[in-house]
Amino acid sequence: MAANDQRDNFVGYIIFTLNSSYIQVDGNSRSISYGFDISPTLIDGHLLIPVCAVVEEIGGDITFGNDQQQVFIKEAHQALELKIDSREMLVNGSMVYLDAPVQFIDNAIMVPVAVLSEGLNFEYLWDDESHQLILLRMFQTRRLIVRTENQMDLSDFGASEVINGPDNLIVMQFETIAQAKNAHSNMESLSYVILAMLVYTHYLYRQSR
Repeated sequence: MAANDQRDNFVGYIIFTLNSSYIQVDGNSRSISYGFDISPTLIDGHLLIPVCAVVEEIGGDITFGNDQQQVFIKEAHQALELKIDSREMLVNGSMVYLDAPVQFIDNAIMVPVAVLSEGLNFEYLWDDESHQLILLRMFQTRRLIVRTENQMDLSDFGASEVINGPDNLIVMQFETIAQAKNAHSNMESLSYVILAMLVYTHYLYRQSR
């Protein structure tokens, strides 16, 4: 699967819900079914995620080897090699051992969360109450993502844009990295960020132009 090169390839957060074929991407709901019944699932106590949905959102590419058992993922400076029914993953040539094997289920490549965290540089949080996996991209950024107890007015922190997402997630866009860092410090010192899940963080902002 190759992503559309014309789309904006920056993602702040992706939210998967257990057994749901919809994801939230920076506040927008999208189907990941592709005509099949595809959703995150638990197998032997391990959460497996349809990796195509993530790779497509971040502008990467997925291809199969000739035997249809090898899976190759390329995104930015990351090159991953996986094998169906294997716990081994190569990340830029270095071996990483996974806690569960990669599986091919209902026409979807299902991977443990470590593929996303150690292979594609996502941080993640699991919300046990909502059964949601929140994926966040790491700091390089002019954006902040904040979780609050309720939808708060954050207009005084100098953001050029404030986006209210689901579940009291708020995305703040700044003109410079320095402004984002300063806002982060001010919000932390004033206890504006409610640490219900420790979800105030910087994340990757990768311009496509």
